[in-house]
Amino acid sequence: MRKEPFEETVDKVSRETSTPSVERPEDGADVPWRKAGCNLGIWRSGWISGPSAKLFRSVWDSLMNEFSTHGYTELVINGEPNQFSAFLKWILYAEEKGAGSKLPIQYISQERKYYATIQAVFQENKADEWLERTSADLERFLFQMNVPYRMIRQEPKALGGKSHSQWRMDLWMPEKQEYLELCNIGCMKQNLLEFDKLDKLKDIWIGKVEELSGYTIFTAVAENNYDKKGRIKIPSVLVPYMMTEWIP
Repeated sequence: MRKEPFEETVDKVSRETSTPSVERPEDGADVPWRKAGCNLGIWRSGWISGPSAKLFRSVWDSLMNEFSTHGYTELVINGEPNQFSAFLKWILYAEEKGAGSKLPIQYISQERKYYATIQAVFQENKADEWLERTSADLERFLFQMNVPYRMIRQEPKALGGKSHSQWRMDLWMPEKQEYLELCNIGCMKQNLLEFDKLDKLKDIWIGKVEELSGYTIFTAVAENNYDKKGRIKIPSVLVPYMMTEWIP
């Protein structure tokens, strides 16, 4: 999908794929992607089965693989509050004792209901580099899934200079004829009091991609890859896993 230049708007859009020029259908109209969505179950009760469930899993696995092959370790969190913070402190203690890896530390965690959080720990001078690299990885993944998207630059929250510029990523949803928020990408300074006496760990930065929904990505893949007959075309990168090019 080709990116097109455009002027700054109120939302401060910074980069975007070309938005599909599809007219909004009339209420009750029998449009292909709505038929396809009903066949998949995504506009009924939220259930999917058979080939569509396999497509869901392949999209999720592809997302996890995209980052695990770029230096991220997969992490499963049991859903309790502050689990990653406790895990991070354990990792940093191990590093201080010489038993762990050096910064940066990079993890992609699988959480509740197919949500992912991408996190990295690094020095402040790496924040801009991490933001650019991570957003590029997400863009590459969405390009492979054939999903139009946009990224909006957001003003950092008032944290006393403790945050870098943030991005919001949205996906184009044909059914609603609008963009739906997928995730937020940003960096924030963390002060871990336990490490006050250790210069290299006194002030660290954490980059996060939060609330990355596998279900939202799957829905966008399904809606943006229909044909005129209401079939779902499988993104070419997933064909070897799905063993088919179409979901009828």
